[in-house]
This record gives sequence, C-alpha cells and structure tokens, in this order.
Amino acid sequence: MSGADAEAGTRAASAEARREGYFAGSGGVRLYYQAWEAAQPRAALLLLHGQGEHSGRYSALAGDLLPRGISVYAMDHRGHGRSEGRRGHARRFGEILEDVDRFRDLVAAQLSAQPPLFLLGHSFGGLVALRYLQEHPEAPLRGAILSSPLLGLAFTPPAWKTALGRVLTRLLPTLRLSNEVNAAHISRDSQVVERYREDPLVHSWLTPRMYTEILAAMRQALEQGDRLRLPLLFLVAGDDRIVAAQTTAAFARELEGEVELRVFEGFYHECLNEPEQHRVVCEIIGWIEARTP
Repeated sequence: MSGADAEAGTRAASAEARREGYFAGSGGVRLYYQAWEAAQPRAALLLLHGQGEHSGRYSALAGDLLPRGISVYAMDHRGHGRSEGRRGHARRFGEILEDVDRFRDLVAAQLSAQPPLFLLGHSFGGLVALRYLQEHPEAPLRGAILSSPLLGLAFTPPAWKTALGRVLTRLLPTLRLSNEVNAAHISRDSQVVERYREDPLVHSWLTPRMYTEILAAMRQALEQGDRLRLPLLFLVAGDDRIVAAQTTAAFARELEGEVELRVFEGFYHECLNEPEQHRVVCEIIGWIEARTP
C-alpha cells in the first residue's frame, strides 16, 4: 500500500465515513471518541492511543482499513485529546479500564450488523489493552493487536524524579511533570515528528499518581500473562527508544495460545508512522482478515 493510497484512504475516511461523539466514562468524566465506519463492515477495531497523544493521530490507519471493510472506533483517554480530565492524570489505573469497558459497550450497541470486534492498543494504550484483557477475560472480542506496548522503558528516568514521584504521589498526586519522552524518537520520519510537536492536542504531562499507577500496571501485566486467552498479535519496533522492545518480545514468546510476534528491525516507536508503515498495516489487515468470515 503506497503513501498516496494511504493519503487517499484518509481523505475518504474523513470526508465520508467519520463521525464523533462523547460518552460518560468512569465517574461521569466526559470522554471523546471518533468512528470511521465501513458501509458493510467485516470487522470492527477498538483503538486505544498512547500516552500524551489522541485518537486523531490514527486517521491514516482508519483510511487504510476502511476499504477492507474494517471499521475503526477510537477514544481519547481521560486527560487526553478532547476528553475531560486533568492532562496526564488518573486517580487509579482501574478508571481507565472502566472507561474502555464502557466504550466497548457503546460501540457494540452501535454495531447493527455485529461484526467481530478486535482491540488495538499502542504504547500506553497497549498496556491498557493488556490489563483490560486480563481483568475482563469474558469480553466479547475476537483478538487484540499490541503495537509497541508499554511493558518497560527503553530509557532510565532521572533517579531523582523517580524518588520524588513516590513522595509526590502521596503529597501532590496531581502535580504535572514531563513524561521525559523525546519526540524525535517516535518516528524516523521528520514530518511526523514535526506534526507531533506542533499538535495542540498532544501533551507531555504525567502526574506522580499516574506514574506510579503505570508502574504497577506494567508489573501486573507481566505477572498475569496466563490470563490472556485471546489471539494476540504483537507489533514490535526493533529500534524502539521509548519502550523496551526486548521486554515485549520476551513476554510475547512466553505466552501460550495463539500468539504472533512481528519485529520490524530498525523501526522507531510508532510503527504505524514509520516510512515503511505499509508493512505494518498489511500485517494488521492480514491478521484480522484471517479471523473474520
């Protein structure tokens, strides 16, 4: 699939099939979502974005999937994008999992044809997806795709910030601190990096409470791999400088059941925004189509 094809698909998705709305998340927080819907869907994909970004950054992927009959539904996490909530904050990780469960219910109610439902999570969204599957093994999903899931960091945060975070999570849990992510490491495409830096809906904030909740969620995800029962596709960036690719690959290889691992050598963190993103999109399409009528 060429870049021109992807751009054309994105324009079609935006102009003809996109709609947006809000729903009530855990605690009544108003959460934003977008939907790119195929006329005759063979599958539907719930998409969970990464920390600091938003659902709008996945319009190109939606444009690629729509022609194959795959509808895409993407929410903005609380404290992100157009959703309510303090930027980069949640009182507990469970709130985010409850948001996802409500979003899944919303999408399922809107799908008149009831096509198979899949889950895709990128980075922080990948961690959310794994923890959701572990806590909701009964969820009616056909499978899940994990793109560079956050199971460990590829860099070491300053020791003082880690120590301070443990103190501040008790004293000032909502204080906004930088997440220490270098935007230049998200993609080898300089235009992607520039758009990321200029995007008013992108932020780099992370509160002490959210930081400690993420650490606990990473530990739980790694410890509870035996609770994952659905078919899984792991997409790993070989030169990821944000999350620990080796940790993800090792975790995937240890899992039992229907698990596939794809490592894209030389890729930076955002596999779907790399110059060779068509390779990743083709993997996603092929994997979904193999599991749908």
